[in-house]
Amino acid sequence: MNRRDFLKTCGLMGLLIEGKIAFSSSTPSISFKREVPLKREDGKPFNIKYVKRYEPYIFFYPYASTPCLLVDVGKKAEGGIGKGSSIVSFSLICSHQWAFPTPSETFITYYGPEETSLADRGNVIQCCVHMSVFDPLKGGEVIDGPADYSLARILLDTDREGNLYAVGVKGKDQFQEFFQANRSTLKRLYGSLKKAKEIVKESRVIRLKDYTGEEIKC
Repeated sequence: MNRRDFLKTCGLMGLLIEGKIAFSSSTPSISFKREVPLKREDGKPFNIKYVKRYEPYIFFYPYASTPCLLVDVGKKAEGGIGKGSSIVSFSLICSHQWAFPTPSETFITYYGPEETSLADRGNVIQCCVHMSVFDPLKGGEVIDGPADYSLARILLDTDREGNLYAVGVKGKDQFQEFFQANRSTLKRLYGSLKKAKEIVKESRVIRLKDYTGEEIKC
């Protein structure tokens, strides 16, 4: 049994209407629309020029507790922005059973092009809880593992100065399942579930390694 097999064995339509989010239960696709500026830690605008290639960043959108990955994958990607259409963003909540980064650790993270994943390649997003692997070059689609759905994609835009904005979400709506499955953890981290569910008006962007104590890779 090789390493890959061993680890696998072990291991809306919705619109923002009058301040409310409406989701359609008849389709797995959602489209959340809300423009939120991305900020540096000092509160100044986060410009596209600050994104370093292959460096994973984290911010929270559309809710205070729902983490998102921002990364320059180094080549043209579906939905990518920037000079080479290589900067993409995804909900960093595993679409299998809603694992997500916390300040202490994360089991879901980005693997650079020189790293090895269960997909026998780098430049992927992998969750080591149940070994799901996603392709950031192809809209976050599932490459391997038990996940049935792609990662939700965060839509990005810039203004004339190159300052970044999160403007929407596309993908299967799993936010309510996420809140329910992680109820106790979110209460501990945010003080209450109500605060965890607050819709953000702006979002700070930091390096993922500066947010979490340990990136657990498998």
